[in-house]
Amino acid sequence: MRNVLRTVLSEDVKKIFDEFSQCFGVRIVFYNADGELLTEGQDCPDCEYCRLVQQKLYGEQPCQEMNASGRAAASSKTMVRYQCHAGLLEVVVPVVMDGHVLGYAMIGQLRLSPQMPAPVARSWSTQYADDALINAYRALPLLSKERLDAVLGFFGILIEHIVAKQMVFVQGDPDLSAVLTYMRENVREPLTLTQAAEHVGRSPFSLSHAFAKHLGQSFKQTLIEMKLSRAEELMQSDPRMTVTRAAEEVGYLDPYYFCRLYKKYRGSPPSSFLQSQRQRALLREQ
Repeated sequence: MRNVLRTVLSEDVKKIFDEFSQCFGVRIVFYNADGELLTEGQDCPDCEYCRLVQQKLYGEQPCQEMNASGRAAASSKTMVRYQCHAGLLEVVVPVVMDGHVLGYAMIGQLRLSPQMPAPVARSWSTQYADDALINAYRALPLLSKERLDAVLGFFGILIEHIVAKQMVFVQGDPDLSAVLTYMRENVREPLTLTQAAEHVGRSPFSLSHAFAKHLGQSFKQTLIEMKLSRAEELMQSDPRMTVTRAAEEVGYLDPYYFCRLYKKYRGSPPSSFLQSQRQRALLREQ
């Protein structure tokens, strides 16, 4: 999403982040697509370990660079995990709507090992003759692999809920916003650029320019992304859903054409996505 459109979060997102931080003791923040911090969970205490590492060892720049790299990697619309230079796990989840990355939700400072990284310990002991850093490290909650999977799974569900309830949206060209809503509400229909332009009283040329300027893609590409995203929502909500039925629900009566289109835009067939959702449903039932 180009920075001409401004990502906006509803007040409910802030409440959700606060509750998540308080429940799991992890830091959670939200950046817009351009890397600007919009909000963060406030009920989680500041990480003393990170404060000491930044202020007394390495400065803030390494953290900022790793966060930026994590967001860049997540721009491919997949969850990204990485270990920071201080030995803590950071996770970035892209917030995607209609095929556009509206921003990035990040949780971090997760301790997975009982031992502080040796290079960090050596750097500290060389400069300071105290146990402040190791004590701060040990004060962080230690997550097992099972608990980490549960935290990340729940976090992913929260992001899906935030997107489904349209708690994150963009502000910018009001006509374009109205057209996107119109397209979303009529996702089953074979809409044309001319029909969309008539809906807001603009010329097709003017509206086409607005799509290119604000979204960086054409009307047709945006409509396809909407249809594919809606089909994915249907397959997520009901593992019994078939690819053919999902295709029909978003206006593709030819399932073979839908499959070719899905693979072109997603890189894998819709059957693979559906199978992954069925496996997730089975794991939740166990």
